Order: sequence, then C-alpha cells, then structure tokens
Amino acid sequence: MPVVIVHGMPDNTPGLEDLIGRIQSGIASIPELELQASEISVFFPRDLVQLGLGEEVIVSIERLFEKPERTLKIRQRLALSVASVIEDFALAHLPQCKLVEIFVNTFNPETEGFSIARKNPLH
Repeated sequence: MPVVIVHGMPDNTPGLEDLIGRIQSGIASIPELELQASEISVFFPRDLVQLGLGEEVIVSIERLFEKPERTLKIRQRLALSVASVIEDFALAHLPQCKLVEIFVNTFNPETEGFSIARKNPLH
C-alpha cells in the first residue's frame, strides 16, 4: 500500500483535499498496479520554513510493493500520472511553481520487514 508524500506545499494551500483524491484516482487508474484509491495514503508534511514553498513540489511515492507486473515501464507511467495531477494543481493554485519532481520507491516486504494492524470498528 503506497504512501505518497508531497513536499513543498505552502500552508493554507486551497484544494488539498481534492488533490488527495486526484492523486489516489490517478494511481488507482493504472490497472497493472492493482490498487484501489482507498489503499493509497497521501500526506503533506509541514515545512518549518515557509520561504520558497510552492516553487518546487517534490513527491515521493514510497512503499510500493515490488511485484513482477510493476515493471520499470509501469512505475514510469505511475510517475507521469502523478506528475500530471500535480502540474494541473500547480497551474490552478501555485503560480510560483517552477519544478515538479516525482520519485517512485519500491519495497519488498519479504526482505525488508512489514506488518499491518487494522482497528476494527466498534459495534
């Protein structure tokens, strides 16, 4: 289950909730990834220095489980899909944006360790 971390977003940028949905939908639309939008987490860490934020948006797609069907070509398609979403968002909300970079990092749960715990809703 990938984690998308968007760096460089200024505080109080409008439309971030919509951007989360667009990122999730863009990733889920790639059939070879076999992911549902609800399986994709998106975070916007706050930067301690606001100066220059929005000029560069750097996105890390972390913890994408390694699978044979997630070839370099598919991972590149993933990067381009997310880049397109971020570029569209920047055109509307970040006129100062000069650079968008996307990094895709895979993860092998069998060799690197992994655990998951889900909290069941109380009835």
